Amino acid sequence: IKISLFRVNSINTDNVDMMNEYYFKTMHHEFAHILHQTKTYPKEFRLISIKDYEPFSWQDKGDLEAQQKGFVSPYASSQSREDFVEVIANYIVKNDTQWSTILANANTGTDSNGVNGKTIILKKLAICRNWLRDSWSINLDSLRSEVQYRQSHIDMTKLLLEIK
Repeated sequence: IKISLFRVNSINTDNVDMMNEYYFKTMHHEFAHILHQTKTYPKEFRLISIKDYEPFSWQDKGDLEAQQKGFVSPYASSQSREDFVEVIANYIVKNDTQWSTILANANTGTDSNGVNGKTIILKKLAICRNWLRDSWSINLDSLRSEVQYRQSHIDMTKLLLEIK
């Protein structure tokens, strides 16, 4: 499998949001696919939003509409496997303010069953958290904490010294 990252000549290490959107979120998203293709995620996850997946029109949805229906992004509303990895990737790279905004937006709407969007996202996150722990011994919150720390200390000189 090949994963392509675009706009590499435009990397701006002073813009964490841009790096997350075009690089880091994509890497976490694709790595989560590798994990779930090796060990299947729980069927329970697939059933949460089964009536609301729109594989052919997800791109017509804005962030707010997707979040109100219990998806962290419009792309997450395309199908369950994308939803699963989008929850993981977004949770890892979004800072506390950004994650809180997603949940606040989600709290203003419901899915086709009348379930609150925030409740849905938190249920999905719990399933992802437990699956990563039980299947891979990965503590999602520890991983997120490390990523958030590194994002807030992106000084490349320091980061390169830590890697060595």
